[in-house]
Amino acid sequence: MVAAWGGYSFIINIIPIFVLAVMFANKFNFKIYIAYSVFYVLGTMLAMTIPFVTFNAIKSSEHLASHAVFFAMNAYVVVEYMRKNLPEQQFAGLIKIGMALMMLTVAFGFVYLTFSGNTKWSGRSMTLLDPTYAKKYIPIIASVSEHQPTAWTNYFFDMGYLVLFMPMGYYFCLVEDVTYGKLFIGIYGVLATYFSCVMIRLMLTLAPVVCVIAAIALNEVLEKAGASIRQSLISYSWDPSTIESVNSEGKVGSKDSKKDKPVARSKASEELNEQEVKRRSKLLPLIPAAGILMIVISIL
Repeated sequence: MVAAWGGYSFIINIIPIFVLAVMFANKFNFKIYIAYSVFYVLGTMLAMTIPFVTFNAIKSSEHLASHAVFFAMNAYVVVEYMRKNLPEQQFAGLIKIGMALMMLTVAFGFVYLTFSGNTKWSGRSMTLLDPTYAKKYIPIIASVSEHQPTAWTNYFFDMGYLVLFMPMGYYFCLVEDVTYGKLFIGIYGVLATYFSCVMIRLMLTLAPVVCVIAAIALNEVLEKAGASIRQSLISYSWDPSTIESVNSEGKVGSKDSKKDKPVARSKASEELNEQEVKRRSKLLPLIPAAGILMIVISIL
């Protein structure tokens, strides 16, 4: 991807942001540690073999997030190891010293790299972070049609009805039943939505995640709708007339009617179960038909 398209920097920054979000959510594990370590080392080395990238994979500000998260992840692993093997007082003291040193190192390194010119924020990156940057300092970039902000009508013209399911998909990805996959898709979608608002050309990065998030939303909606339809059909299949007849028969009689009530109830339950099985067998084929009808209506 590095050799084919300059938009690889978008992907190489999404993955570190995902790892950072997992660390803040306290869901970090060694599977993510191993996966990101392999991705970072091999990805950086292979990117350096591309002629127009070379050592920019280390010096460029577009790769800064991947480097920072790699070191932060290793520091997190070391801190967790120390927390499990040291007393609380010693651990608290080391954490204070380590945090102070880390803040000083990061601040000094950022200032040094920025003013020395060893790492530079490109005009494209600054335009994404500040949409007014290109108009103020690089008018030639702002004059290109594909660098213009995206009109809201373009979302519907390009994405179709899938845009209507995006808010619902974000809810199911980031709020309800969150998994690692859903969290990554949700972060990808949020960032892609923001960047596509800044530049119309970045609708290319938004299109794949719109399909995935809309599919998640449709799946959840159809699953809940199917469960609701199934429950309504089952409740409709019960016949209350049999219960009323049994109750009326139980009320009329002698003193022994109380003894006959358990027998009457057992007979009524057997009759209701038989009726339920018969009617459910007739009505269950309507459930997939209702699901197909909902899909057709949503497409139209």
